[in-house]
Amino acid sequence: MNGTEISMQMILHAGNATTCAYKAIAAAKKADFTEAKYQMEEAEKEEKLAHVDQTKLLQGFAQGVESDCNILMTHSMDHLTMATLNMKIAYEVIDLYQYLYSLKKGGEE
Repeated sequence: MNGTEISMQMILHAGNATTCAYKAIAAAKKADFTEAKYQMEEAEKEEKLAHVDQTKLLQGFAQGVESDCNILMTHSMDHLTMATLNMKIAYEVIDLYQYLYSLKKGGEE
């Protein structure tokens, strides 16, 4: 795969990770914490796939393989960074929903 193809794969997987993180928040808002956990597990898988692609780009660079650092590659790195940030925020929001749900039920879970 060339740098363009790898960058597109990073965008795909990072986008999937972000989508799963938002689905997890939506599930937690409905007090469906099993679904929220599942979606975050899927987000983790997608984020790891994006990191594998990022590693391919970095290894190629370290080995002296010619690769243009273009807007697409920059965009793919941005997508991965944002996916990681969105996932961290999603974990916090899910925890808050769990806490609120436990208060609503009359105690801590």
